[in-house]
Amino acid sequence: MKRSSSAQVMIEHVIVLTAIVVVLILFLRPGGRFANAINALLQRPATMMQ
Repeated sequence: MKRSSSAQVMIEHVIVLTAIVVVLILFLRPGGRFANAINALLQRPATMMQ
C-alpha cells in the first residue's frame, strides 16, 4: 500500500509542476500579459520625456 501512496504523491507533484510551468509560459512569453504590462510601464515615462 505504501508504494501506491508514494506513486500518487509523485503524480500529484508532477501535475502541480506542469501547471506552474504552463502559467509561467503564458505570462512570460512575448506578447503575454506580464510582457505587455512591463512594456506599458516602460513606455509611460518615455512618452512623458518627449
